[in-house]
Amino acid sequence: MNEAVFRRIGKLLLKHAAHNAITDRNRHLQKPECGKFDSADVNRILDKLWQNYHELAREIPDEPTIGAQLNVRAAGLGLAFYRTLLGEGIDKDYAKVLINDTLWHPYKAFAFLPRLTARLISRDVRKQIRICVRMFLLFPFSEPGYRFEIVPDDDENNVIAIKWFRCPIIDFLRKHHAEDLCLACFCNLDFALMEYWGGQFERPCVQAVEGAEYCHMRFNVIPKSNCA
Repeated sequence: MNEAVFRRIGKLLLKHAAHNAITDRNRHLQKPECGKFDSADVNRILDKLWQNYHELAREIPDEPTIGAQLNVRAAGLGLAFYRTLLGEGIDKDYAKVLINDTLWHPYKAFAFLPRLTARLISRDVRKQIRICVRMFLLFPFSEPGYRFEIVPDDDENNVIAIKWFRCPIIDFLRKHHAEDLCLACFCNLDFALMEYWGGQFERPCVQAVEGAEYCHMRFNVIPKSNCA
């Protein structure tokens, strides 16, 4: 993926997402007297974010697939975002929440096409979930940029289970000692993703902070006992 194209599209998407996710929220979670973020705050943060990203861009590795190229740049963007918020004096945990909430907007938009396709093809929730996951395995999470294995799972609620052995986002952030950022701002988006797709996400183990050799992800239907 061309870096200039990524920045052009990224600036448009991130500007919209950041204003929606951050404007009118507390500047400091534990200090309400500091007031709330306004549009000027968000614009300043975005300007500094892209300055930080420019410094990181030279360290972003080339990847064998467009999807992996896109995602490793997103990892660089997330790290630049985090450094920017810390520079603004924002608490580490609150910074991760703001980044997660911001990144959810483009991730949800990207997940819309699989959701629409699945619902046009089938009314069966299991089939819908399988279609959605399979589409994401084609792009952006395709091999060889990612390495994964679909594994058997005997749980009656499971639709598809996957072990991931290579993730460019984790690899990049680990080099910057930011594994916790990977988990909080990227990996945890999958819980909301599966809810959006009509299912339930489960993650028995994860590379990012547990030191596991792989991430084990389970994409399930919602158990009947959990349905309201």
